[in-house]
Amino acid sequence: TVLARSIFVSFLSLFFASIPMVVLKFLAARKFMFKQAWTEEEIQKKIGTWKKKKVVFWILGAFVVVFSVIFCTSFLANVTSDDGLQWLLSSAILMMKLVLLKPMMVGL
Repeated sequence: TVLARSIFVSFLSLFFASIPMVVLKFLAARKFMFKQAWTEEEIQKKIGTWKKKKVVFWILGAFVVVFSVIFCTSFLANVTSDDGLQWLLSSAILMMKLVLLKPMMVGL
């Protein structure tokens, strides 16, 4: 029961955490577009669409970052010192793995 609940919560968290990233990926995506002849109006319309998507991307991205910082800060404010240090150590190890070990393994 406790294990099943933990697994369910982890999958639910993974699902909800990936939603903003999928939306940001959609907003940042641009495809190569070939057309024999482009009118100036079509070009301006496509560039305008890209600019609007870029503005929404940056606003949403900033919101995700601010929300993440507030979430982590409120988490650390409401746990014991030992739990906070353990979380900090786990985060530091994860960052070292992502920043140092993974690129070194790819380079080999």
